[in-house]
Amino acid sequence: MAQGTLHLELAGRAKARYADPLTSHLAAAEVEATGAADTQRARCLGLVRAYPGSTAAELAETVSEQVLAEWGTTATKFRYTVSRRLSELWQRGLVRRGERRPCEVGGRLSMTWYPA
Repeated sequence: MAQGTLHLELAGRAKARYADPLTSHLAAAEVEATGAADTQRARCLGLVRAYPGSTAAELAETVSEQVLAEWGTTATKFRYTVSRRLSELWQRGLVRRGERRPCEVGGRLSMTWYPA
């Protein structure tokens, strides 16, 4: 897939829920305006392709602290970023949900993710 095609397929909008505070809506607008959401979606799609059948937490754990620092984030923040972006990728038909199983990171029953 060409880089330009990937950008078009991943284009979308980060969302905040209606009842979320104003700060959440501002953050969603900022992440879209700066292009960070598209970058995050592309990274998450790459992780799903590299580690199919993983949970969001497991996908986040595959990224080293050094890479997270280069990306300007932390492991905790990235864990939640992955969950948000996987949902958006699913809505666009780029990933599919798999079976639920206990997560190897958190131990709770969690959704697994596969490339579409």
